[in-house]
Amino acid sequence: MNIILKTIRKLLKNEQEETAGFRLMLGDAVCSLVLKRGFTYRHGAMPRIESELNNSWKKRSGTIYIDPAAEANPHIIITGMSGFGKSTLFRSMLSDIRNAGLAAIVFDPHNEHSGTITSLGGYVRDASRSGINLLDLDGATVGERISELTALFRNTYSLGYIQATKLSECLWYTYRKFGAASRQSTTLKSQPTVKDLISELAVFINHSKSASETNTLVHLRDRLSLLNTPAFNRNAIGMESLSNGISSFSLSGMKSGEGRMIYITELLKRLYSTMHGKPIEHGVRLYIMIDEAQFLISNTDEGTEITKLIEEGRKYGVGVVVVTHAASKLNRQVTANASTFIAFYSREPQEIAYTSKLLANGDASRAQAITSRLARLGKHEAMVVSTRIRSPTVFRTILPERLEVVARPEVIDMGSLAERPIRLEELREAVGLTDDAPIDDAIISGQLSSFDVGRGPDFETWLMRPKATPSIEHEVYVSKIAAALDSIGVPNRIVGNANNPDLECRINGKPVAVEYETGTKSIEDTMGMIARRRPKYDTVIFVVNDQRIDKYTGIKDIRLFKASDVLTGEFSRRVSEQMLYKPSPTKPTDGGKENAQIEPPKKG
Repeated sequence: MNIILKTIRKLLKNEQEETAGFRLMLGDAVCSLVLKRGFTYRHGAMPRIESELNNSWKKRSGTIYIDPAAEANPHIIITGMSGFGKSTLFRSMLSDIRNAGLAAIVFDPHNEHSGTITSLGGYVRDASRSGINLLDLDGATVGERISELTALFRNTYSLGYIQATKLSECLWYTYRKFGAASRQSTTLKSQPTVKDLISELAVFINHSKSASETNTLVHLRDRLSLLNTPAFNRNAIGMESLSNGISSFSLSGMKSGEGRMIYITELLKRLYSTMHGKPIEHGVRLYIMIDEAQFLISNTDEGTEITKLIEEGRKYGVGVVVVTHAASKLNRQVTANASTFIAFYSREPQEIAYTSKLLANGDASRAQAITSRLARLGKHEAMVVSTRIRSPTVFRTILPERLEVVARPEVIDMGSLAERPIRLEELREAVGLTDDAPIDDAIISGQLSSFDVGRGPDFETWLMRPKATPSIEHEVYVSKIAAALDSIGVPNRIVGNANNPDLECRINGKPVAVEYETGTKSIEDTMGMIARRRPKYDTVIFVVNDQRIDKYTGIKDIRLFKASDVLTGEFSRRVSEQMLYKPSPTKPTDGGKENAQIEPPKKG
């Protein structure tokens, strides 16, 4: 009989080893909660022995793994206070995912994991630049997209019924201007952006019929204006490119909490749509990992994209890892549908009580024992339960020294292509990229510096190899000033050295010096530079960073412009009207002021 049992065990073990696939290592086992039966002798008229059930912790050894294929689903929740090992476990999981050849998409609110991502051969994307055009139909009808966007903004900004109704109406007018024949239309002449929506809101405000309606629309416009950024005005992310390797979205550049939530919700929606276009699979092929989830996903709306991914992801090979300080603040649909729950130390009483109930599966007596043990968890210790690990088990995470550094298959020296400022689109074409991830990675690693100019459709990203001086801002605006002068027929050349101005040009045959100032130079150095330019040039033009313009308003003998004047065309117009068509006087005519204001020609 023993021989038969040994043979069966061996066959079962071999079968498990053959079918064992991808596993996530948690760490070394410490102890498990077990149920023991005891007996108590009761004295009385009729003595008797009663049985009792007691929960106690039993020491364990070995390594604890999560086998997603053996669990009811591959989803994982990790909760606990900062500084007790959540990030260590997160990095360990990323390493296992990469070693198994699976893909991972990481949402990183504080850019905390960029070093780990790059060391594992992944790419870090700057979410403030890796844009999603919110108004892109993305395969939906105009009516469906209006409904989705209205719900998204209503939930994020807690809009009232009237505001939501006005927003829906304004969205419809915006899509009509871009070629929507009806709400069933799926194609447009071109895709509108948030900037177009804000412009349409301005039209609504101008035609509002009451003070109440005006206030409603102005409040709506002010909130949506915060989204008029590169992150929400262009599509720069290829969804298919995210299905391979490790990609991280750094949200640290997005200062608005609402903006972060809208960004991640919209990206998850597109991932969900892409997932539905894939065949049903067995096993995991992609993990979506969300750090600091309590700030990034809604806990009120049961129809959020994250709940859809958790409920349906298993069928399409998609697992979700949610990391949070407070599991009690997560949407209940998220906690109800995750098969694995991991808890690190927490101090907050309500959070401990909620966590204990989840780990105990609602058993009050077990919850009491778990609460006591949670309070004694040390650094890098955590407790886990899952559909396979039924008994709450304490483990100690493996320190990150085991992470293996992986070199990328190819490294492109983009800095050599950007000795001078170059537009993002031009660099992408020069390198032959279809996705911005390598460029984002070069920016974060310091190989490139970036500078954003303009808004909406006029938005541009410029890139350059980092230099102490001149800055990329300076170089970009000097190029734009030269282009503005070219547009009105003023011959010019970029000089840009210590003894000469940034640009030289000739207006009405007279030499003119043009300087771009970021505003960091001291006022003494600025006055010294003006004194050196005046003997050689008839006029000195200063174009200054908008935020520093006040520093220069009191300086005489210069013509002053804001940097934004170059972008809006105001610079070209004023130079053309005030300088180009009327010669400068050769002698002072106003009591010694050499740079007297030249009025534009009078009409008639």
